[in-house]
Amino acid sequence: MAQQEAARVLVVYAPGMNGIAQKTVDYLKAQGMNVMGPGNMTDYPDKYRYPPLPTRSMLIVHTGKPYAIAYLKGLMKFDSANQLQTFFDPTAPADLVLVIGADWAKSNPMP
Repeated sequence: MAQQEAARVLVVYAPGMNGIAQKTVDYLKAQGMNVMGPGNMTDYPDKYRYPPLPTRSMLIVHTGKPYAIAYLKGLMKFDSANQLQTFFDPTAPADLVLVIGADWAKSNPMP
């Protein structure tokens, strides 16, 4: 279902996480997701200065894509409400912005 939504997912990384963003992009594409990026979070206009960064990953939602949101929350093992931020903006370059933190860099299913 998440793949059929074709949510535009932008993967960016927190400082010090170089390399993991491209691996994440490749992994998500292999899972059938519509992924853009990777990019550095300072290159995008969203306000990324929220907990839990840079220790924990987070998902910023610009448009409603419930299946993609649920898929990414499960994959990333989000267990805190502050890992999901909603900033409705239908003109944003992506529906969802996945910001990679140290938790994903240490415990992901990628080879």
